[in-house]
Amino acid sequence: MNSLINVSALAQVIVTALIAGVLIVTLYALGIVAVSKAPLRARTDGKTESTEPASGGIAWLALAALCFLAYAAAIVIGVVVMLSKG
Repeated sequence: MNSLINVSALAQVIVTALIAGVLIVTLYALGIVAVSKAPLRARTDGKTESTEPASGGIAWLALAALCFLAYAAAIVIGVVVMLSKG
């Protein structure tokens, strides 16, 4: 029965899928956390909400952008690998 199923290849696929799944979920979660940590600048016209980040918020937004770009790159790489004929 061992000749029907290549156990080492199956184990490699399972481990790779687990690592990729955890990596993709972690990148997306870190991006969401970074966006939520970015402080917003107080407006001078009396309104309480603003869409402009404060000076310390730029670093959080840059981290979020990096996380989301890495997330998108991982998705694209996964699709390219699955569609490649090898």
